[in-house]
Amino acid sequence: LGGLEDLQEGIVRIIGDPYRRFAEDPVRTLRAVEFACRLDFSIEEQTLAALRFAAPGLATVPPSRMREELRGLYTKGTTSKVVAAARETGLLEHWLPANVHRQADKVITLLAGIEQSFPLPGSPGHHRPAAPRHQRSLPPGPGQLPGQGPRDGGKRT
Repeated sequence: LGGLEDLQEGIVRIIGDPYRRFAEDPVRTLRAVEFACRLDFSIEEQTLAALRFAAPGLATVPPSRMREELRGLYTKGTTSKVVAAARETGLLEHWLPANVHRQADKVITLLAGIEQSFPLPGSPGHHRPAAPRHQRSLPPGPGQLPGQGPRDGGKRT
């Protein structure tokens, strides 16, 4: 099937007839774009043509499933790249609501800013928070609930 060669050359290609595969499940169009963005690959010519042809099929996908796909993109830190690529490939207008895709430039900039401000663990901009210091907790004093500290500034008499 040439999968290893495609990986080595940085190509996303649908196995089998891409027109048929995308017709079976239009969400595969988004996943092809997502893989290309996440791996910094290109999309093979026939796959790209089929993807563009199948784009209107995204309008038939239930909103709940589309929301889950979008949520999944954010967990991979590729949302802004995928939205930009979806615009370039003609998927965006069938994927996201009109008020969103008409403002694609603003949406992409906003998403990129969010992704940079809140990087995912393992990404280049992510800093691990310092581990909390373990302090011995004292039992609650009179009139205090568990988890409340002493009312005298931390000193017990």
